[in-house]
Amino acid sequence: MSAFIQKNVFHTFLFLCAFLYFSHNSIASCPNCTGNIKTYRPGATNNVNSGNNNTNNSTWDPNGAPGSSDIARFNEDRSFTWLANNEDIRGIILEGNSKLILDRPNEGNNPSFVIGGTAQNRGCIIIKSGSILTLRYISNLVYVNICIEDGGKLVVDSRSEDRNDYLFNGVDISLNGPNAQVEFGEADIIVGDQGLGISGYTGQGCTLNADGSYSLPSPPPNITADPAKTNIQDFCEFLDAAGFSILPVKYLYFNSSIDRHERSIKLKWATAKELNNSHFEIERSINNVNNWNKITELDGVGWSDMPVEYSFSDNDLPLSGGIAYYRIKQVDFDGSFSYTETISERFSKIESSGKTWRVFPNPTLGNINIGLLDLEKYKGEDIRVKLFNSGINTSAEVSKNIGSISSELSEILQTSKPGVYVLEIAWGEQVEHFRILKN
Repeated sequence: MSAFIQKNVFHTFLFLCAFLYFSHNSIASCPNCTGNIKTYRPGATNNVNSGNNNTNNSTWDPNGAPGSSDIARFNEDRSFTWLANNEDIRGIILEGNSKLILDRPNEGNNPSFVIGGTAQNRGCIIIKSGSILTLRYISNLVYVNICIEDGGKLVVDSRSEDRNDYLFNGVDISLNGPNAQVEFGEADIIVGDQGLGISGYTGQGCTLNADGSYSLPSPPPNITADPAKTNIQDFCEFLDAAGFSILPVKYLYFNSSIDRHERSIKLKWATAKELNNSHFEIERSINNVNNWNKITELDGVGWSDMPVEYSFSDNDLPLSGGIAYYRIKQVDFDGSFSYTETISERFSKIESSGKTWRVFPNPTLGNINIGLLDLEKYKGEDIRVKLFNSGINTSAEVSKNIGSISSELSEILQTSKPGVYVLEIAWGEQVEHFRILKN
């Protein structure tokens, strides 16, 4: 290898290493806050005094407690508690595994902290990996960017159910990794008219139940709520405001049963409540869960506060037998979709009768299906069928589509009187006849 090639390979290697390094770190690292940053001095007491108490200004560097234009930084591996009455600051930086609780020294009705800025000069909260910020009293977050690194956590959990209002107004939350977390405990969540944005969320929206209650996203994502303490409707509307819509369909059940006489599998499902539900697509895979095919589509109700039942019969089972797997793809009017669980039924093969075709069910109430038994005897020719008895003699139906022929025959039989009919199937130079009993 020439020195020139070696040099270029080496440079390419360095470039890839640098690319991977910066790509990895861009996932986990938050951008720096800009503005006036005041650091809580090393060794100062763990109980941070309110910025309104000017006698404690010396605990901050630069000197002076943070105000409305300042960002407070804690960078020691310790746990701090900051008690304040309606403290107004522009932001918070937590790093070095620091833990900070924001609380209030009394039971007042005003927020303990108001954190943020304006639409033109936004606030900044950074919670680095290993650090935790806990809001333990009424708090307002207004025009603020919140960045949580992988391994960092924001906890919104009031110590009082009467002082648990948390306002998010013009807030953007960035979760920089699957282990960047937001946990809601005792909290009534209010989203202001300036909205809310969330990036890096690992889950979906809540589900609306038939009784008007909500089910939390499952499995638990990286933004969670405590169902025993959090106002769940508030939490679900919080996610919805950020673009993670409340899911429109809650299933009461989805099951299957097999009719061995008809050789069909019936699917039944019911929704507890529907919101923005366009339709259902039934998908099937044979003998595995890797080769899904859409076999039919059913319209949804759209909007409903009451349970709605649906059903579909799969009469076109492969003659070779096996296991049929089914799932439902529910599609909203806006094109978004979700899947049900997968269910299955085992069905038997059709033993050879020496014929090329099979006609079933027989006897029948009117519906009839034609199935190909022997692939070697049919080469894709046009299929001609006639149905006749003493009172009926149909003209030939010609097609290569077995499904359409079955539908045409079913329409004829459904309007015909009970009795014995003869079905003639012809293709190429071959003909087969079948006796059908219409009940």
